[in-house]
Amino acid sequence: DFDLKENWLNAGPASVMDFGLPDGLMNRVQTRNYGKNLILHLLGRYDQIHFKLYAAVD
Repeated sequence: DFDLKENWLNAGPASVMDFGLPDGLMNRVQTRNYGKNLILHLLGRYDQIHFKLYAAVD
């Protein structure tokens, strides 16, 4: 228990999953490997900008 408020996590962005992820997103991610057990897929600038615009009008 970290004494966090019950609503500490903003689940509002989950609504983007109603539409699915943009076409070609996984082709544009930047993949970083940290050892053999941790792989991160990071959004590129193009997709970050579009997700920010989506969040601004939501």
